[in-house]
Amino acid sequence: MAITVGTDTYVTVTEADTYINKRPNATAWTALTTAQKEGYLLVAREKIDLQNIRGQRYTETQDLEFPRDFKLIADILGEVPTRVKESQTIEANMYANETAATTDIRNGIKSRSIKSASVTYSDKKSNNSGLKLDSTMARMKLGPYLLKTITRR
Repeated sequence: MAITVGTDTYVTVTEADTYINKRPNATAWTALTTAQKEGYLLVAREKIDLQNIRGQRYTETQDLEFPRDFKLIADILGEVPTRVKESQTIEANMYANETAATTDIRNGIKSRSIKSASVTYSDKKSNNSGLKLDSTMARMKLGPYLLKTITRR
């Protein structure tokens, strides 16, 4: 698989490598093959594009949700903002660092049993609907570009 900026991804594997290698949890990412990194970047970009994003696509013919027709002060109109690229990279790195236990927690699994093959799910409804980014840091980076929603109870 080869991903292409503007078609499948907001960042290249090289850009992601540079960003992640400056952080303390880079070990799992650096151990991945290029194809694995591309797969994680693809999933992370898909999650970003599922968010409720402010504004409209910059052009009607672009494949991805960014760039948008509005910008923050530091952004350049018509370009993918740095915060979006960082969000994709952080989310992809989170998948690379994920363990079976963190996957279970994210999926609402409270416990497993080997004999009798039972799985117990958390009584609480998960805040993560599958559409939200799994990484808190990635959500925070992307936050200024998202529509704010109010939940009535």
